Amino acid sequence: MSSKSFQNASTLNELTAMDSYFRATSTVAAFGDNVNAPGTGLQVGGGNASNGTDGTVFGTDGNASWLRIQPSRDLSSVELLLYPTSAQGIATSTSGTGNLVRVSGTEFSANWVGLKFYFGENVYTITSVAGPSNLVVTPNFTSSETETFHAAWVQGTGTCNVSGTTVTRVTGDPFIAFYSTIQSFKINGNSVTVNGFTDVNTISISSSPGSLTNATFSFFANINDQLAAFRVQKMLGANEENLSFYARYDGYWMHSLYAGAGKYRKIVIGSGESVAGTLARQLVIQKNGDLTVGGDYDAEAIRVINQTPANSKNRIETQAAPAGFGVNLRSRGSDANINFGIDCKGTGQLVVTNNAFGNVIAQFTDNWFRTPLLFNVANDAAAAALGVPVGGFYNTGGTVKQRLV
Repeated sequence: MSSKSFQNASTLNELTAMDSYFRATSTVAAFGDNVNAPGTGLQVGGGNASNGTDGTVFGTDGNASWLRIQPSRDLSSVELLLYPTSAQGIATSTSGTGNLVRVSGTEFSANWVGLKFYFGENVYTITSVAGPSNLVVTPNFTSSETETFHAAWVQGTGTCNVSGTTVTRVTGDPFIAFYSTIQSFKINGNSVTVNGFTDVNTISISSSPGSLTNATFSFFANINDQLAAFRVQKMLGANEENLSFYARYDGYWMHSLYAGAGKYRKIVIGSGESVAGTLARQLVIQKNGDLTVGGDYDAEAIRVINQTPANSKNRIETQAAPAGFGVNLRSRGSDANINFGIDCKGTGQLVVTNNAFGNVIAQFTDNWFRTPLLFNVANDAAAAALGVPVGGFYNTGGTVKQRLV
């Protein structure tokens, strides 16, 4: 590699040394050195020495399987940032209408008509754009507020040939396999419906616009309402399985996803070991949607069943309490009256205790209930001295009495 390949080469004294760290083949252009040390590898940033020579260094950490990303400057912390290039800014809505006025940020575009638009934590569809600061969406806003807006898509443009209902890409961006996520696909400016994907060069549409050669195409698609995402992938290609961390209009998500013939897989969160040499699984989000706490299936302390039915509205709540107050477990939900069910398996008994399970306060079986501890005392005063509450029971010479005072 010659220094003539670089602009301002005369200002970079390292070029001669770099010649030994460049390799080119028909499929690979490789830079840097595979050394397990800070500051070695391919640096991105710092090419213009007048702005400083610091940047981000990409290398390997002793093996090709271990990618290393480090700041080029020693003694630096590191932060990995993923930013979309979405349209974004602040806007104000008008209650009872679909009118939105841009306060700051990206100007609105007439090309967005018919596409998804995110305002606050809700999703809308753009019906018209009156100008760079005014657009109309559906459904109408339920309140007037000033919030953030976002608009981002997987998109592409190019030229294509059309024969019947088959569209073949000639130039430009490849077609995407997730054709069902396409919100708008236009050929020569006219909307068509994509109903099949063969490969990145061939799709099918529902009706033919006629035979066309070198027609223009454009498409906008949205996948999982993602604005920014980081994927940890098990498989590549059509049968994907991955764990995705992504930012959406309505919050920040961590979810297992799949495509094609892939499958959902569990998500395990843990720290430490359950037994020596076995990683602990304190929280497991199962592939069927169940949540196990304290361990995996059949080793968990709590199992929370996935929403069954999916429209469930009633629930169990628990709440902590300050000093001097008791904690609680309660039934809550949209119904006015909600039962609280406690179920024991088989012939198991429901036993209520206190004092670290030392005292049985109450015991329930299939057909009876008992309070097993009855003090043998003379009167209410003696019962009170032993801790029997008002309304509690005690025994006097074989006769069961209830404490009244």
